[in-house]
Amino acid sequence: MNAPLHVTTYVNDLPLMLLLAREETMVAYGSTSGSPAALSEGATTSESKPESEPEEALDWSQVHQRIVQLGAERGAHERELCHWLVAAERLNVYRRTGYASLREYVERVVGLNGRQTEERLRVGHVLIGLPLLDSALRSGQLCWSVARELSRVAIEETEQAWIDWAKGRRSREVEQAVAARQRGDRPEDRADPSLIKHRLRFEVRAETMALFRDLQAAVRRDLGGPVDDDMLLYEIARRALGGPRDEGHASYQIAVTTCESCGRTSIDAGGESYDVESSVAEMAACDGQQVGSVDGGQHGHQQPGPQQGSHQEGRRQQVGPHVSPKSCQTENSL
Repeated sequence: MNAPLHVTTYVNDLPLMLLLAREETMVAYGSTSGSPAALSEGATTSESKPESEPEEALDWSQVHQRIVQLGAERGAHERELCHWLVAAERLNVYRRTGYASLREYVERVVGLNGRQTEERLRVGHVLIGLPLLDSALRSGQLCWSVARELSRVAIEETEQAWIDWAKGRRSREVEQAVAARQRGDRPEDRADPSLIKHRLRFEVRAETMALFRDLQAAVRRDLGGPVDDDMLLYEIARRALGGPRDEGHASYQIAVTTCESCGRTSIDAGGESYDVESSVAEMAACDGQQVGSVDGGQHGHQQPGPQQGSHQEGRRQQVGPHVSPKSCQTENSL
């Protein structure tokens, strides 16, 4: 065929170039005119006039192009929403419009739940002080999920480093790296797995939920003062694992392993290891029963993010319920 050949080049943030060669047909998609003159003018070609509905799409490259465009638009939309929510908070818009709270206002007007609203308010406040991250989100250089995670650790001095590191990475990879770092850290800084928070989610019946609420209230009364979710669940688990209460012995025991080479500590539970803070290692060394060296070979603990690390053989200790999950050496307590 002697039909003209059009070449379209797609370039993304990765060092990968997608080259598409497509032979132009005499009838453009979504067009009733098939004259060569109309095609040469570019008035009704698929490149200048996309299909009105996705169900009518026949050109995969056009679908890809539209999805990329929508991804960039979503980031810009989320950024704008974050900034306008901050303005709504500052001006108490919810009161002037007759709502009881900002969360109710946003839920009814925008459709976001309370957690989603708080997250966008947080990001909006952070973006005010991070112009580079704000610009990257507005331009589509970073997607919303990546920019949201970077806003947890980036500061004005490190935002460019984080933006450069995050380009081309999956949002899950960015989330894991950020979870193990503090605000002000750089991507090349060593990750601290003890900073990672784990999420628990259960689906239960109404009667189970009612019993759990009663249990929450009872534990909060016993502890007194402000009690967050982590402290509450830790206390519930400690009581449930009670066991024998012989004088001079712990009501139950946990395994704490400290790496002899790097000094990181983990708690072994349910067949998995969870890195904890150094304070747990100190308590284990003071109160635990030393079991000695375990795992003669190497057992790897991966750090989320740019760097990877591993633990050599460690020592085990046996400790009681007063040891909270927060340490960083390799002694094992049973």
